[in-house]
Amino acid sequence: MTKAVITIRDVFVSAPKSPEVFLLQGVSFSVNQGEVFGVFGESGAGKSLLIKTLTGFFPYKGFMDLPRDIQFVPQDPIRGLNSRHTIRKALMEPMVLRKDVHNADMRIKNALDEVHLDTSCLDKFPHELSGGQRQRVCIMRALISKPKVIFWDEPTSALDAFMKSSILDLMQEIKKRHNLTYFFVAHSLQAMVRLCDRVAIMRRGRILEVVEKSDLINMRLSCAYSKELVQAYKDLMV
Repeated sequence: MTKAVITIRDVFVSAPKSPEVFLLQGVSFSVNQGEVFGVFGESGAGKSLLIKTLTGFFPYKGFMDLPRDIQFVPQDPIRGLNSRHTIRKALMEPMVLRKDVHNADMRIKNALDEVHLDTSCLDKFPHELSGGQRQRVCIMRALISKPKVIFWDEPTSALDAFMKSSILDLMQEIKKRHNLTYFFVAHSLQAMVRLCDRVAIMRRGRILEVVEKSDLINMRLSCAYSKELVQAYKDLMV
């Protein structure tokens, strides 16, 4: 039996100034070890709020069981990096915070190799890199802490089509190499189909259903809204 590494039951998140208004409503699901679990929905469905709640940015009510060794890759890499820090300093920071700087230079070199960057970027600042390079640096920051689970908040949404494909390829490479578990949020049906084993379809702060990738592709969906949503995205891809 596959072991669940993330278990979420009846999680609610209230609006900051209106506690009677729930932005997440009774969210429940589990993520299995080694799985890529996707959350798919329109803008405003609550996907980013969910991932930020899971990674500790928002208070909640309900039950959450997550491993300690998790990392987060943000939607916008320029916001995920301090503009006044060089890339070298950005990569050192998670090791310093964990008081784990043993073999730091070698670990940085290995991380550079994994994301296909060279050492020339280390003394640059974020604004001196391309969007794809900045996202690779954010991925390096996540990897260098040796996580068991990585949370991805629409990591390709700010990139052009070529770079999106390149980053998705890199995500697959890294997962296979390190036997990681991914929690992946996006409003791209193509990315869901390419990466995910199972997909939760979300609307207005609720999980409507969780389906296998094959069911998503073949439209074996139980909820009318899910069918309409997936068909609309399929039509856009034609």
